Amino acid sequence: MNTYHTATVITYAEYKAMCRAINGKKTALIIGGLSLFLIVAGAGTWITNNRGLGIFFMVLGVIYPLLFHLVSNRAIRKVYRTTKISQNLPLDYTFEPERLIVKSTNGESQIRYEDLYKVIETPTHFYLMIGGRQAYIVVKANCEPALIAFLKALREQIGRKNQSAGHSKAR
Repeated sequence: MNTYHTATVITYAEYKAMCRAINGKKTALIIGGLSLFLIVAGAGTWITNNRGLGIFFMVLGVIYPLLFHLVSNRAIRKVYRTTKISQNLPLDYTFEPERLIVKSTNGESQIRYEDLYKVIETPTHFYLMIGGRQAYIVVKANCEPALIAFLKALREQIGRKNQSAGHSKAR
């Protein structure tokens, strides 16, 4: 394997995109399911001649996703603003055969690939998860094609490792 380099700056937009990618599908399913439940409950209440409560449930079912989005954005913004050490922090990544080296003005970290929790891929980013809510952000536009191929392979490798670990725990 070759050594690859890339860089990222942790801006608010990058941090927000990371939070959305981490929470993505599971949160959307929960919000969608709850909204659908409220709308159906509202329709059922409407049918049983309690129109006021029925309208309330249906309106709540429609606006709940918007309210959740606004509250979520506020929480993400608050966390970013209170984490001064990483605001607009430039990160330099070096991908070596057995590990990732991350350098910034705050210091240097070395992470063995086997210690990564998960790799999330979106159309524009890779998120190298070091925990359930912590990740290193890799912008695809800043990567050479060979690095993108390497990160896709790493995502598959870690996914297989996690699947086999899940099967062995279930036994």
